[in-house]
Amino acid sequence: MQVKKIKIIKVSLEGRKKLAERYGCSRETIYNALGFRSQSKQSEYIRQDALKEFGGVVVDKVLFY
Repeated sequence: MQVKKIKIIKVSLEGRKKLAERYGCSRETIYNALGFRSQSKQSEYIRQDALKEFGGVVVDKVLFY
């Protein structure tokens, strides 16, 4: 079994909804941005706002495969 750590930003459900409204995008876009799956400028702004304004916390998620 192998282990891999990935970085994600945890934000409340309400915070994710407000981010989606602010940027006029889908929940999937927010999900991808907070999981560092996308690297666009908009994703960078979403991550910054999540951390500064919506109480986001960067955590390491451990995956087993």
